[in-house]
Amino acid sequence: MLRKLVCISLMVLYLVPGSALKELTKLPVLLQHFQVHKSWNQDTTFLGFLEHHYATHPDGNPDQDLDNQLPFKGHHELTSTVLVFSLPIPILHFQFKTGFSQFLQRPVYFYKNVFPSTHLLTSIWQPPQATSV
Repeated sequence: MLRKLVCISLMVLYLVPGSALKELTKLPVLLQHFQVHKSWNQDTTFLGFLEHHYATHPDGNPDQDLDNQLPFKGHHELTSTVLVFSLPIPILHFQFKTGFSQFLQRPVYFYKNVFPSTHLLTSIWQPPQATSV
């Protein structure tokens, strides 16, 4: 149970950055502003209120200052939360039956001549020869 709670808490911390939490604290302002619109027009629904304030941008709105105080309205900075988990990984221990000295005694050549021998090059690249007619 505790493990599940820790996993959910870490997931919430990862998925909800700091600025989103700040915006969620403005939810009471959203509800109060909806009540003001409801008092102006009794037919206003909550979805209509959200559409009016978030989907459309009415010009000359008399309550523009209040609209800018609503959650997720205006300019916001982008923040990102990064969580790093460090899991212990068992280290594998290898034991060799033969000693390392056996490997060190063999010479290792890394150079391989990729160019053809000079004999082949001189036989191919000959200047044109004049023929007598």
